[in-house]
Amino acid sequence: MIKTFSVKNFRNVNVENIEFDKINILIGPNNSGKTNFIKALSFFANMIIGGKDNSYDSSFLAEVDRNGWEKMLNKYASNSEVEFKWTIQLNEEDCDYSFSFNVGNQPQNFFVTKEELDMSVIPVWEKRPFNHFKCHTEKKNECVFSTADKKGQQNRRVTMPVSDHDTVLFQFKDTLYDKPELDKEKIIRKEFSPEFE
Repeated sequence: MIKTFSVKNFRNVNVENIEFDKINILIGPNNSGKTNFIKALSFFANMIIGGKDNSYDSSFLAEVDRNGWEKMLNKYASNSEVEFKWTIQLNEEDCDYSFSFNVGNQPQNFFVTKEELDMSVIPVWEKRPFNHFKCHTEKKNECVFSTADKKGQQNRRVTMPVSDHDTVLFQFKDTLYDKPELDKEKIIRKEFSPEFE
């Protein structure tokens, strides 16, 4: 279940930590951004679902194409980056999934700048929340996975090369099955991806 949602620079939508409940209603005049909000909220879900069969080599670029390429960036944006963040519940804990990308005027100028899955709460003995994976933040085209699946476990980080032209979930869906140590509790395979489908 999606608990909160934030988006920055997507068309005419900029919202921070909108909370969801059992029933949610969008009300507003024509051209106020209701449809764009729904497109932003469902961007990742559509990328996962639509990415299985598309004419691109990338589920990310297929979703960008469905949303209108350079029309996606808010015309008043101070930079060329669109940023999303969903808070969802995984394994009975709140997690923040962040996905950001650069917008350009050619397909090669669209690339993922951040993809990260963190626990929402910072434990008192830590400086930052527990992280499942983070891509492109420390080094472009690199993803760092945690081998721990719960707070407090001994953690060994595994670094893998990734493309910045697609979500890490599509790049590593086979790897996650071949290397169960990257996802021992199947949080990413069985809980994270299906949450958006």
